[in-house]
Amino acid sequence: RKPMMGKEPNKSTMTMRWGTSRRRASWQHVQHGQEKRSDSRGSVEIVELGSERCKLITEGHIDIRIPLLGRTIEKKVVKAIEAERQNERAFYLAELGVA
Repeated sequence: RKPMMGKEPNKSTMTMRWGTSRRRASWQHVQHGQEKRSDSRGSVEIVELGSERCKLITEGHIDIRIPLLGRTIEKKVVKAIEAERQNERAFYLAELGVA
């Protein structure tokens, strides 16, 4: 991976905590080395729409605290998340045993 800033490669951790009774998880994304400059967290919820259907709702907040560049970086992060939607959908279908 290319370094984000400096010489170290990009390293990050995504943590999800599921509450099985509500089919809801909270998530937090940590960009190592940038903890003071960034914060990403939110939730994922699976809503039943009938016997064979459900809706996956992902909500979150991304805050990049870098003067002049923060908003631009936030928009790029949102685009990257949107680009991963199909992979995320496939993951949940496999976990549910549907795929």
